[in-house]
Amino acid sequence: MPLPKGFRFSKEAREKRKKSPRVLEHMRNLAEKRRGKKLSKTHRKKISKSLIGIKRSKKTKQKISQGLKGLHSGNKHPNWQGGRYKESNGYFYIHIPNHPFCNSHGYYPEHRLILEKKLGRYLKPNEVAHHINGIIDDNRPKNLECLPNISEHFRLHKRYKQLSRDSSLKYG
Repeated sequence: MPLPKGFRFSKEAREKRKKSPRVLEHMRNLAEKRRGKKLSKTHRKKISKSLIGIKRSKKTKQKISQGLKGLHSGNKHPNWQGGRYKESNGYFYIHIPNHPFCNSHGYYPEHRLILEKKLGRYLKPNEVAHHINGIIDDNRPKNLECLPNISEHFRLHKRYKQLSRDSSLKYG
C-alpha cells in the first residue's frame, strides 16, 4: 500500500531505511542506470550523505584511494591513447602537464608547441600561431609563423581573401 502524499518518516525510521539492504540495492541500481551521465551538485551531495557510514572492503578502499592519488591518470590510465588527440576544431593537442599554459587536463595545442620550439621561447597568451598554407593540421615548423595578436591574424586572413578574389590565386 503506497504511503499518503506528504507523509514523512520519523528521523529514526529514515536512518533505519537508509541502511537497509533493500534501499542500498535500489540506490546501486539507480547508480547503474545513471552511469556516464552528469549529476547536479545537490544530487551528488545527497548521494555522498547517503553513503556515509557504509562499510567498504579493503579492496574497495584501495581502489578509491588509488583514484584519488592519480594512479589511474595520464599514461597509467587503461584508456591512454598516447597523449595526442585531435579536437573537433581540427587542432591536435599534446599531453604536457608541466607546460605553463596547458589546459586543466594537461593538454597544449601542438602547433603552438612546435612554434615555441622554433622560436626558442614560450609564446605569450595573446600571440597567435598562424598556419601559412591554411591547413590547420599541417604543423611543420616552416608552415608556422608567430603573429603578435588576433587582430593581426584577422587582417592577414582578410588580405588573403582579397588577393584570392582579385586574382585566381589560391590560399597561401
